[in-house]
Amino acid sequence: GGSSARKKKVSAINIHLKNSLGAEVGTDFAHLEAIKWPEKNGTPILYSGIQRVVTGALAGNLVSACIRSDEPYPLTVLAVIPEIAVY
Repeated sequence: GGSSARKKKVSAINIHLKNSLGAEVGTDFAHLEAIKWPEKNGTPILYSGIQRVVTGALAGNLVSACIRSDEPYPLTVLAVIPEIAVY
């Protein structure tokens, strides 16, 4: 059968970004973690590539990924790819 009714666990979320800075990610808006950004001379710089954020254990039939930026910096999300185990 399919996996839609089975429980899922998201261990990490991979976010593909382009020229971005200043965002938080998590499985819901109450549990967000800041993305770590590369720095040059102690100052964060715009980033293009994949950021992997470990989310910890979450099990359920419906799994969400939330991304938020409350900073005045650009944020271009090209893709969100969760790492999921199905039980």
